[in-house]
Amino acid sequence: MTKHPPRPIVTDTELNISEADCLSNELAAEGLHVPNDWQKKWTERFNNVIGSKELEQTLAELIEDTKTTHQGTETPRTRTMGEPPPRQERQSYHRQLRQRRHRVNQYDATMASRIQKLYRYSRTRAIREVTEAESAFCKILSNELHDHFTSVFQRGEPTDPTMPMEVPPYTECSTDDQNPFAGGFTPEEVWAQLHRCGNMAPGPDGLRYAHWKQLDRGGYALNAVFNVIYRLDHTPQAWGESTTILLHKKGEKSEISNWRPISLSRTIAKLYSSILANRLG
Repeated sequence: MTKHPPRPIVTDTELNISEADCLSNELAAEGLHVPNDWQKKWTERFNNVIGSKELEQTLAELIEDTKTTHQGTETPRTRTMGEPPPRQERQSYHRQLRQRRHRVNQYDATMASRIQKLYRYSRTRAIREVTEAESAFCKILSNELHDHFTSVFQRGEPTDPTMPMEVPPYTECSTDDQNPFAGGFTPEEVWAQLHRCGNMAPGPDGLRYAHWKQLDRGGYALNAVFNVIYRLDHTPQAWGESTTILLHKKGEKSEISNWRPISLSRTIAKLYSSILANRLG
């Protein structure tokens, strides 16, 4: 009788690895991104969050870890599509730019390349650098700015709370109507919306959309964040904070009324809002 060698015992660890490999192959075949160790770690942490306080703490740790990890993955002299350099280099660049404006019929390949990249990143800023010699920052004293905008945005007289006759009465939605907010989020939905976001200015946490695109390809970590927010019905308090800057509209820059304040919110909060808005159509 021929003796066959014993069949190898497949351990749970080997089975899990095999399942993970199969999942990775399926995702790759569908053109999706395979979650990395960083994404798996934060996905697991947020999936285990059970309270609002724990959510606030875990989200704060994610933000700090995202900034630290992104700094560690950055290579020297690499910026996003013409992103302006640090302040010291920018001031030196503006001095050189003013000097070169006096040189007629001279072509500077380095400066031309930088303007081209900046134009793809932000057309407005590229045109402003070429046409304006002065700084675009507001130089009006802070106490004058505070007094002016306090008077502009002060609370006025209460309005009449009576609903106008033109507004139709509110009717309860039928239970048969499809609720666009009834289901949770998916990584595909998060990544698709994140992929459409441009590289806008960051909020108080200093994170741009480019940071999330680089570290969370496929939207797995952000998907876990949004789902726990949906599950606990709790919006992080930090998302109510913003950074206010002044943009010059027109006219003399010494005139306060020619400056318009805008608020820069956190990109993660804006992404969450844009996904909800997208569900509404």
